[in-house]
Amino acid sequence: MKVDVAEEIARRWWEDVWELGDFDALDDLLTDPFTRHTSAGTIVAPVADYKHVLRSVQRSIHRPHTTIDDRHIDPTRIWTRATSRGLDLDSGRQVILSWLLVQRIADGRIPEQWVLTARDIEW
Repeated sequence: MKVDVAEEIARRWWEDVWELGDFDALDDLLTDPFTRHTSAGTIVAPVADYKHVLRSVQRSIHRPHTTIDDRHIDPTRIWTRATSRGLDLDSGRQVILSWLLVQRIADGRIPEQWVLTARDIEW
């Protein structure tokens, strides 16, 4: 796979899915099932289930604006360090979420990602 395919995946992840909340884009971006590693553990889930997870997360940081602080893309991995700012719908306050996200790419999709986030901490 070429780097430009991975660049398009990265763009769609942050713009379409994360900022616009277009969770249907995940059908094109992720394998089914999809594996996600976080500090809370690892989940292997159908894409439909993962869409519910993201909907829940976006209540705590609604319609975020994300700045890509650093990124490395090669044909098999996307490494991103980013900062998102949005509104917590439950508390009504502005929040900041800093990210370190590693996405493995295979056959033009993301089968697996590793996510580390820090709330209210800026890079």
